Amino acid sequence: MCIIVVKKAGIAAPSDEMFENMWNHNPDGAGFMYTANGGVCIEKGFMEYKDFYKAYKRVEGKIDTVQTPMIFHFRITTHGGTSPENTHPFPVTDNLSVLRKLMCKTSLGVAHNGILNVQPRSGISDTMEYILTQLSTMKCINKHFPQDKYFRKLIENEIGGSRLAFLDMEGNISTVGDFVTDEQTGLMFSNTSYKTPKYWTPTKSVCDIFDLGGTVTLDGNKYSDYGEFYVDKKGNVYGYNWEDDMLYPSERAELESGAKYDSKLAELMPYCMDISFEELLDYEDEYDRCYWCGEIKRKDKLEHTEIGMLCEDCVAELER
Repeated sequence: MCIIVVKKAGIAAPSDEMFENMWNHNPDGAGFMYTANGGVCIEKGFMEYKDFYKAYKRVEGKIDTVQTPMIFHFRITTHGGTSPENTHPFPVTDNLSVLRKLMCKTSLGVAHNGILNVQPRSGISDTMEYILTQLSTMKCINKHFPQDKYFRKLIENEIGGSRLAFLDMEGNISTVGDFVTDEQTGLMFSNTSYKTPKYWTPTKSVCDIFDLGGTVTLDGNKYSDYGEFYVDKKGNVYGYNWEDDMLYPSERAELESGAKYDSKLAELMPYCMDISFEELLDYEDEYDRCYWCGEIKRKDKLEHTEIGMLCEDCVAELER
């Protein structure tokens, strides 16, 4: 799956919220590249978000990130395993040891989103194999091949629904495949996982009814044990699911009139807006969460893939 962010000169970098969204959806490592001192600088291999963000802020302190063209990449593993060396971007080279470097300076870098129809050698990704056997050869023929429409067409015919983004030492950015341009920022993305979706799990300030000394009645049954039900400031009741570590709104549950929300006992907890607690009770064996987008779906609407259970929309995105 993965996501590529293309930031041309004169456009601001993604917001912190966008960075966090992309990491949360694509958590198997990140990297970025930018032009500086007559070359393309690549920094990658960040396996924790805090390490990626720290590296980006360090670079932000050295260069004008608005005027400097940059490309970011956040990865979900498909081939080659999850490791710092397999994160993107990569230099376009036929030298495998250079491809594995976490920091390097090159004349041309590339990031990839999708799955390529190649058979990678053991321990490397499909992207690395494609660079070694195809893109490096194109570079030998024409070092400016990403800017040539005929080479781009050749690449497009080879990669199917994948997307590639190139950055050269002169600051030229070339893309192959379908990218989405965000109208508000001007940034280009290889898919929409930079957005905060409507089903993104928010948090709620709630009190455990056990701490309040209260009781909840649901369908004629009374509950008062720790961790079963919670209440918010407005008196709305939530059922808690231990497996998901998530609150679900309960439409039929009623709180005993004597128990009221107490700010001193309150805590912030994640809650789900997709389905109700009653639906969860009725169909607890029939619902699951999409690994990539996080949306809760009936299990018959999810598909087993190499990266986990995915909904139909995410499967379609993966196959693009």
